[in-house]
Amino acid sequence: MRSVQTMNWWLVVVGLLVAVAPFAFGFNGIAAALWTFLVIGLAVAVLAGISASIEEEGTIKLLDWITAALGVALILAPFVLGYMAVMAALYTGILGGAAVIALTVWGEVTLGREMGHAQ
Repeated sequence: MRSVQTMNWWLVVVGLLVAVAPFAFGFNGIAAALWTFLVIGLAVAVLAGISASIEEEGTIKLLDWITAALGVALILAPFVLGYMAVMAALYTGILGGAAVIALTVWGEVTLGREMGHAQ
């Protein structure tokens, strides 16, 4: 369970980085991008923090699925909301979303292994 918690703390960091990205990369003047990154980034951080703090496998899996969906939303947002011409927002969304998905998948695989060995 320890490595799953580690993954979730990394997700908290990624979520916070996503939330501050509009200010760091200068696309905070684009309302759609600003709010997308703030809301998704903070949601990822909160969900991952909750997941890191609990031990119930079913709840962790549910939170991981929601977090992965937020990663997909982060990748799709520039295209759906129309700010794909802003390269900083486009690349940050794609890379941030990919990082969220990769960490979530890592956590799910690790959780399955740890629960399989615990039985």
